[in-house]
Amino acid sequence: MTLGAGPTARAQEQPPVDAAWTDTSRGRSLPLRLRWPPGEGPCGLIVHSHGLGGNREGGDVWGRAWQQAGFAVLHLQHPGSDTEVFRHGLPALRAAASAEQLLARIRDMQFAVDEITRRVASRAAVWSRVWLDALSRVPTT
Repeated sequence: MTLGAGPTARAQEQPPVDAAWTDTSRGRSLPLRLRWPPGEGPCGLIVHSHGLGGNREGGDVWGRAWQQAGFAVLHLQHPGSDTEVFRHGLPALRAAASAEQLLARIRDMQFAVDEITRRVASRAAVWSRVWLDALSRVPTT
């Protein structure tokens, strides 16, 4: 199976889907953007986490390139250290760079991985395409 993106793959590029997942244990809603590669075949998944002051729209060029290369891409936004901090001045920026926010971002990623695993295991719609064990499926020569 070739994962390279030629003219056909670019013509079939799927638009990104914006959504939010809620971590009910923390009462935290996480905005995200999903990109699915063309076709219906299996694919690996890349999770992109923006830097301080970013959002789910960050890494757009990378996200499109990964999508065209045959990967699903999840851009995860971290409330409390996203673009919103720039609207509230230096104190908000300092709080966004705190250890507390670092831990929140780590927990966001743990939640996202758990949610992806749950969705793949449930065989829910397009999530059944994602290879959680992609490395074990790569042919060796």
